[in-house]
Formats: sequence, structure tokens, C-alpha cells
Amino acid sequence: MVKENGDAKITAWALDAGRGYREALTRFVRATQRDVLRPLAHLASPAEAEDLASSPLSSCPR
Repeated sequence: MVKENGDAKITAWALDAGRGYREALTRFVRATQRDVLRPLAHLASPAEAEDLASSPLSSCPR
């Protein structure tokens, strides 16, 4: 899980990513990747979880 003291940074990265800052998007994804993959891996195989987690990101505007 994301630690409480990191929540403010992660929120800031998410907001900055929404404004188009690519570095913020990279940091946000790296910070939250484990939290996203863990529950998906319980629903599908680890490889499928990776695909499921990356699908929404592939549709992000560049």
C-alpha cells in the first residue's frame, strides 16, 4: 500500500500528469504500480494483470 506520507506527492503527480507533465505521469505510475498489480494478479495471471494495468495507460494522450 502507498504510505500516508507519500499520498500528497502521489496526488500532486496525478494532478500534474493530468495537466500534461510526462515526468509526473511516469512518477505516478511507478509509485502506484504495485498497488494496481496486486489485486489484478489475484483475478488473473500475473502476465494478464500486467496487460490489464497497462491498457488504460496506452490510451493516454501524448
